[in-house]
Amino acid sequence: MGNKVVVSGLVNKRARIMGKIRTLEREVDELRVLADALGMSIKTFDPTYRVNAVKSVRTNSGRSVYFKNREGTRSVLDVLRDSGKPLTIEEIARECEKFAQDPITRSNRLKQTASVRTIVYKLQARGLVKEVSRDGGIQQWRLN
Repeated sequence: MGNKVVVSGLVNKRARIMGKIRTLEREVDELRVLADALGMSIKTFDPTYRVNAVKSVRTNSGRSVYFKNREGTRSVLDVLRDSGKPLTIEEIARECEKFAQDPITRSNRLKQTASVRTIVYKLQARGLVKEVSRDGGIQQWRLN
């Protein structure tokens, strides 16, 4: 009985992974078609241009998806201003969830907390927030 449950779970996981691979392969095929079309367009304007000599450029994974541009800083400052008491990074992150662009799930909570931590440290460097205590090794922050 126990083996059937395990096997069923593994089969479902493999099926999801294979589906994702198939989706990504389709996306790769579509991108190759677009790249070839751009190559032909380049050749239209300059027949001597060596399109194969164009090197690929590494794409950036993107900025924080938890806040819009500059919204993270504003959100952290608003949370600290409204609280009236020192807060830990985790407490600030929990309060900032209402300002996030996308819903914060259990899987991306650590990344969102890391984003808030980076914002707090940058605000500390600018002299806007201050670490007030380190009770039990846990930092607490307040507005300066």
